Amino acid sequence: MPFDSFNLNEDVPGSIAAPDTAMAYPWKHFIGGHMGRLGTRADMVLYQQYVNDIIDGVNKALATVDPTPYFAKYGNNVWAASQQYLAAVVAYASGPVIKKYLGILAAADVYTASTTFAILESVRLDLGEGSQVHPGPHTASRTGFPAEAFGDLGGPPPRAVDAQVDDLFVAMELPADILDAIEEAYRAVGGRAGRCSVFGHR
Repeated sequence: MPFDSFNLNEDVPGSIAAPDTAMAYPWKHFIGGHMGRLGTRADMVLYQQYVNDIIDGVNKALATVDPTPYFAKYGNNVWAASQQYLAAVVAYASGPVIKKYLGILAAADVYTASTTFAILESVRLDLGEGSQVHPGPHTASRTGFPAEAFGDLGGPPPRAVDAQVDDLFVAMELPADILDAIEEAYRAVGGRAGRCSVFGHR
């Protein structure tokens, strides 16, 4: 069972991928906690199922929970709206997981919500799920998230997203050196120069 906030994880994708690496070795006992109990390979499989259930819940929540009411309620207080929206996403995603693992994983009712928030933020920020700009085609292999976690986000971003990016850059009137840095970062995540016209027509 992950500790609070996925133990303030700095590499969520790497942590999610780590059990696959560990399971490739022929070990019998796992020493990974503070409760004086040796883990088994079956425990590791259960842990992986638990985390995958959280990822599935996060993807469903991002596709289901509508942020509009929160932004309508809080108006110009975008931070309050964002906090309440993300709290609703966490509740939607973590609720079924807590119910499923209560009595199976100790502290499932204590730490699942904070673990869900850590994974939610990684799904949003590392994978681009729920964001306006989607990741490039090679993101799954780089991040360590299983490919199925991407849903339909693994390929090139739709043209509509490119247009939104174009509009944003034009509206911001960014200087050439900033655009160069953005283009370099865009290439690094699997983008192609010129996919967004701002790169090819400045």
